[in-house]
Amino acid sequence: MRILQIGAGPTGVSLFIRLCSQLETQYSVVEYVIADGRKPGSGLAFGTDYNSHLINLPASVMSINPDNPLEFVEWRAKNQSFWQEVFPDEERAWSEFPSRRLFGLYVGHQLQSALSGASFAELVNVSVSCVTPIQSVGKFSVEFSNGTKEIFDKVIICIGHAPRFPLLPNASPKFFCSPYQTMDIPAHATVGVIGSRLTAIDAALALQEKGHAGRIVMVSRTGKLPKV
Repeated sequence: MRILQIGAGPTGVSLFIRLCSQLETQYSVVEYVIADGRKPGSGLAFGTDYNSHLINLPASVMSINPDNPLEFVEWRAKNQSFWQEVFPDEERAWSEFPSRRLFGLYVGHQLQSALSGASFAELVNVSVSCVTPIQSVGKFSVEFSNGTKEIFDKVIICIGHAPRFPLLPNASPKFFCSPYQTMDIPAHATVGVIGSRLTAIDAALALQEKGHAGRIVMVSRTGKLPKV
């Protein structure tokens, strides 16, 4: 049995950890491949480059383990030596609303721990370009971004809030479809943000962290800011 999981963000990592204990007992031979071209554990929002992007819920309820809502908080306490070099601002790291990047580190660390105890599984740092069902044999032909093709019995899609490229046809290089990517914007440029909810706030925080000195204009149909 060959299984491909597309995506190693929080959803994918949580799923894999839950499946680990079941796969070896259900199948005599199993090969489990996790494919993700991005940093494992980060997903879209938790892979941000900016420390000012904070989690939206208290750390005490943030966990990828449904049986232990405090897992993230416990991991943070036990693994300070692992994350403190990346987050020198310890006051923010220990707060109830720490950086999303810290949560992404936690998810990635949990994935590596699970993989170390699962000899049948591997993580490949490559994206999936196309999945084609082979109806005659009940399998899937999968093409990866590096040009290779493989056959799998099962495909699990865990792409979460995958970025959409391009969001607009013939978009200018000055258009950014997500505030969670690196934004190369002149410091005194006027920046327009489409929307005014949480993601828009993240865009403004990212610009502030970069030292942006120009105008930031949010445009939305409601004109309302989130209650944060």
